Amino acid sequence: MRRWPDPRKFQKLNQQTLEKLLRRHRCGSDDQIADLVETIRSISPVTTDSSLIEPLAIRVRTLAEQIKTIDKGIEQLETEIESAMNRHRDAKLFTSLPGAGAALAPRLLAALGSDRDRWADANELGSYSGILPVTRQSGKTKHVSRRRACPSYVKQTFHEFADCARKHCDWSRAYYSLQRAGGMGHHAAVRKLASRWQRILMSIWKRRIPYDDSRYTEIMKRKLPALVPFLPTTT
Repeated sequence: MRRWPDPRKFQKLNQQTLEKLLRRHRCGSDDQIADLVETIRSISPVTTDSSLIEPLAIRVRTLAEQIKTIDKGIEQLETEIESAMNRHRDAKLFTSLPGAGAALAPRLLAALGSDRDRWADANELGSYSGILPVTRQSGKTKHVSRRRACPSYVKQTFHEFADCARKHCDWSRAYYSLQRAGGMGHHAAVRKLASRWQRILMSIWKRRIPYDDSRYTEIMKRKLPALVPFLPTTT
């Protein structure tokens, strides 16, 4: 977009330049790139009015330059976050979690913070973060709905972590599969798993003891026998 903001000029690029550009951005196999080149060549512009295209091309180039500047700022922030994480006394509590890499471990640490008295238990954390649903009951009528009045980025952090954990942790994968087998949708099952993880996170955070996967797998097998058929046979 910085080099060819004007679509008319972009369409006129020679075959070699277009293919090189698409390969550099990993736009697919040779056949897919050939199809993309064909599509680019055959697209009909919405307008041919230069008085519209040329000012918009300038705007596109300007925005593209801003993206480049923002990318540099993001790189600086990531460096600072990594440095702060390495210095934090609780870092190992979160980097030991399955699926919590360079992006999610600092987010989880920030979500919980350093004040151990902030939440009395995992239920308070679940309600605050929006992972636990809202239950309304009147007489014999009970209605359970997703909690929307919550800090969305904190909720997203726990949701994303649970989804990553199920790909790196046997009991998490089994627990997710158990919920799905019971008819639960993907996101509902991930939230259910996130709630389980919040209980574990509260425990290791309060006690300052790093996560032990084998220990929690045994606890889950003991407390939830229905999980066992979904675990690998070697677990």
